[in-house]
Amino acid sequence: MTVERKVDESFGSSLTGEWLEGASPEKEKRLADLRQRLGLSRKRADHIWYQLIQRTAAALIEAERFSASTSVMLVHSFSQDNARFEDYWAFVELFGKSVEPDTVTFIGRKNGIVLYTEWVLGEPEFLAA
Repeated sequence: MTVERKVDESFGSSLTGEWLEGASPEKEKRLADLRQRLGLSRKRADHIWYQLIQRTAAALIEAERFSASTSVMLVHSFSQDNARFEDYWAFVELFGKSVEPDTVTFIGRKNGIVLYTEWVLGEPEFLAA
């Protein structure tokens, strides 16, 4: 399982297409490997935040490492108005799925591992001051 914790900030510093601008061959290969693991084409992923792709692929990588049959990428949002949910929704839509906050979504089976994702809303009193 990987967890991405958010309040109101974006999912990183760049969209995947921007992240690749002027990229080295190693950086291009890294993203190609992540996309392949998730079954995504470059063109379809260019408008998605790189961090969502990386965190989701990391959940699969860790499941493989521990011989787990299931993996989860969880976004734990502390934004009471679900700021950035639309970015998460666009990412999940790449897999032909729709999402709602606080609902587990089955993404599919990737390299023999079942992949789920979820957006959960955290209670604001648990934010560090």
